[in-house]
Amino acid sequence: MQLKSALAILLLSASFLSVGQTQLVLFNKEKLLVRFGYGDDFTYKLKKSTHFTHGVMLGATEFAVITFNDTIPFSSIERVSLKGHSQRHLPTLLSKFLITAGVAYFVIDQFNNVVVQGQKPDLEPTVWRPSLVLVASGYALKLARRRSQRIRFPAKLLTVERGSPFYKSVQ
Repeated sequence: MQLKSALAILLLSASFLSVGQTQLVLFNKEKLLVRFGYGDDFTYKLKKSTHFTHGVMLGATEFAVITFNDTIPFSSIERVSLKGHSQRHLPTLLSKFLITAGVAYFVIDQFNNVVVQGQKPDLEPTVWRPSLVLVASGYALKLARRRSQRIRFPAKLLTVERGSPFYKSVQ
């Protein structure tokens, strides 16, 4: 009987632990950049270090992050890698718009020359140059991504728990 009650208490406490998992969020200028949860890859660079260290986040306290082999205080983290985490949707949308606009501008002009006016397709510099500029700038914006975020004001790491407006439950 005592074994059954001990097992029931253990399982009940384990279920409460899974409900209240903390998350680590990275803000920059009051904007949420990235969210780390239990089991997420957490790549960071310590102050006075020359390389990034990889770890799996197991939890977070108010002033530290707990990985599978270490507890790292927030004050000793210089940078956090943003690779593999969703970030910055506006530049992605803008790059898609610029590329689509550049291709569409060229195609519509060629369609106008061939179908509407009945002429041969031509490559006028007044058409292909702006089209090329739009496509090139969209592609450059698509490739330009921040790889890491420096942890100093206004960027900050925060631990959030269930009930916080920044907490996102994983479904």
